[in-house]
Amino acid sequence: FTMNLVDSIPIVPDIPDSCTGAQNPCIYQIIYSATIDLPVSFIGYHLKIEDYARNGAIVNLFNPGGTGFAYHTYIPPTIIQNNSPVFSDLPVPFICVGDTNGIINTAYDPDGDQLLFSFVEPYNGDYDLNPAPPAPMPWPFSLVTWAFGGYNVNAPFGPGGYAYINAFTGYSEYMSPNTGNHVVAVEIKEYRNNNLIGISRRDLQLLIINCPVNPPPIFNDPNQQPVYTLEEGDAICFNIEYYDPDGDSLLMIANGPVFDSTLVNPPATITDTVIGDSIVVTTFCWNTACGQGQALPYIFTMQATDNGCPPKTTPIVFSIFVDPFEGPTQINGPIVVCNGQAGAVYWVDTISGA
Repeated sequence: FTMNLVDSIPIVPDIPDSCTGAQNPCIYQIIYSATIDLPVSFIGYHLKIEDYARNGAIVNLFNPGGTGFAYHTYIPPTIIQNNSPVFSDLPVPFICVGDTNGIINTAYDPDGDQLLFSFVEPYNGDYDLNPAPPAPMPWPFSLVTWAFGGYNVNAPFGPGGYAYINAFTGYSEYMSPNTGNHVVAVEIKEYRNNNLIGISRRDLQLLIINCPVNPPPIFNDPNQQPVYTLEEGDAICFNIEYYDPDGDSLLMIANGPVFDSTLVNPPATITDTVIGDSIVVTTFCWNTACGQGQALPYIFTMQATDNGCPPKTTPIVFSIFVDPFEGPTQINGPIVVCNGQAGAVYWVDTISGA
């Protein structure tokens, strides 16, 4: 099948004109789209898109110019109605060498399925697409070969580097001691009732550059990755604050399905964009309703970006657990009240003070 290019969006970092030594890399988000009707299947489908080859300047792969790239997703049997997870952020244009850089890298699932994130081996492209690859294609797909010097799936930046991913939110942190282009692949496994029903992945090429010194914004909360719990029907409000250690102005942005009334009703509220001079504060509020309780948390992200040289961003992932309401199993008291009776007392055993 041929997929048509429908959109091309440049990802342009907002680098001040006075900032010398920072790069404005040429990175685009390219969107391809096609509608395909597939026969009914009781085992599901594996979808693969590939091209040959990767960027020859990649430093953590062996022979990158002779290595293809491939993306893979699995969709479940036709009888299972399902939507794939949606990534909530765009790829970052670059990260700074020697710095620990936080990347949101989160996704939400329109069906409320459980998502588990992990680093995986990137796929190699197996074929020159002219002529077309054979049908059926061999399984499993071939993998890339890491460059010599200690690079691997758990150490994509080699010795002295750092890579971390939160399995439940996708929030990631990277630190590379070396400049250059590095490949990292992230896979999302989608579970419903403890059954694996979908797989998606993101294959990232991260550009590591030398940056002038600029401390990033600081999230002013000792919990760092905050988690809140409430019962459906209850309300919650709390402040979110960032400050910049060297006084740069800040731009704070919120993102997540919990703010979308078509996905969560009633939705939470927050100021989508907040601008401040070295300090930004906003308030998250949510009046939950009956029926919004679920086992999995509602996740949203906040990130603050300064106007330093180059701009630095600090993302935070919030998890809001909404427990289902558990009322009393029995109301105690007289079943019959006589006309003229002064009163009657009723009580429940399972809720203190009710």
